[in-house]
Amino acid sequence: MKKIISIILTAALLITMPVSAFADGIDGPKKAKITVGINAGYEPFEYYENDVLTGFDIDLMKCIGEEIGYDIEFVDMAFDALIPSVAYGRIDCALSAVTMTEEREMVVDFSTPYLCVNIKDSAGHITTDRYAVVFPDGLSEAVYQGTVSTEKEKLYLSIEKAIGNLIHNNTVQKLMETYHLDYGNDTDGYSYEYFTSATYVTDTSFGYHGDSEPSDWAAESVEKAAALNITDKDKSYTYTYAKPITREGFCELIYNLIGAAGVDIEDSRKDFKDTDNKKIAALFTMGIINEKTETEFAPYDLLTREEAAAIIIRMVNKLFPMAATEMWFEYEDIDEISDWASDSVQIISNLGFMKGVGNNEFAPKAAYTTEQAIATLVRVYNSGVKNGFIPHGTNTGTIGGVAGPSEIVAADTIEVDDLNKEA
Repeated sequence: MKKIISIILTAALLITMPVSAFADGIDGPKKAKITVGINAGYEPFEYYENDVLTGFDIDLMKCIGEEIGYDIEFVDMAFDALIPSVAYGRIDCALSAVTMTEEREMVVDFSTPYLCVNIKDSAGHITTDRYAVVFPDGLSEAVYQGTVSTEKEKLYLSIEKAIGNLIHNNTVQKLMETYHLDYGNDTDGYSYEYFTSATYVTDTSFGYHGDSEPSDWAAESVEKAAALNITDKDKSYTYTYAKPITREGFCELIYNLIGAAGVDIEDSRKDFKDTDNKKIAALFTMGIINEKTETEFAPYDLLTREEAAAIIIRMVNKLFPMAATEMWFEYEDIDEISDWASDSVQIISNLGFMKGVGNNEFAPKAAYTTEQAIATLVRVYNSGVKNGFIPHGTNTGTIGGVAGPSEIVAADTIEVDDLNKEA
């Protein structure tokens, strides 16, 4: 929607930019302040009305600030100055209907998109722009790798979670209604949608034709997952495959896999304060997933590799218990694996569903991507069929509490190096 940004700025422009301000801690004794770049000339997203700054993005950022406990200082500047100012650290982030592009991602990071714009040309072809918060380069990598430690990385992660919360508590939808973005615009040829945790919403006048493609190594698994309905068939082309998957998004894949295996799933009345997703409630009742607190599931938290391992092994125990070998995988980062996940990591490594990420590491705290999750669950399905636990076209009955794989015994030791970087 807006022209490509140049990273070149004059020294004079840089000198005039305000220096960012972070608190000593993410929760701080008082509300800390962050500086957010905007270009107040793009109604209805950011504009002045009677000398008061307003708009969809402005209200959204204020809601994010309330979610994470920060005051927001908006800095109005030329649109072409936004990304350079973030890249050079003159502002903390930017929010101004900035479209995610590969060129921009070379110099900055983007949050989870909070809005997408379906653009229909004169021939009726639809393309899609995705709007997201802009961060300094390198912050998302720490989140994906599970190495969040600095205050800027914590801020990035907290904003990521806030965006998910605001989508799922209907705040984004209400803002769309307030600024009349909740319907297609046939005159201008575009319409707006907002995101769910794993997919785009697809109920606008034009629909969405996703441009997110899986990596080459995952393409076959993604195709099979769609055929098996492990991914939702009407949304399978809209998953952001290379991005981390949320706990909710992973649960939906797990639930769909169980259905693909022909297993009846009983409804559950488990209530969480932070989600009303019936698939999550059912998996909890079945003993496949655990809550984060007594009343909260944390559906929008990014799923870690060790969480994925634990959930998958619980599902395997319930659905089709397979005999695991008793090889001990001596990962270099084995001490970083949580006690509650240790057995699951060993069992899933023995079963071959998940392995190392290279350098003989498992990376337990790293985020698990959507395409990694899909590929792993396709491996589980294939193994279930091979071992006769998933008869084609046959309902295997309601899940019971069958015994799972044997405990891992340190009879032998193996070092794993680059077995499967995609797992």
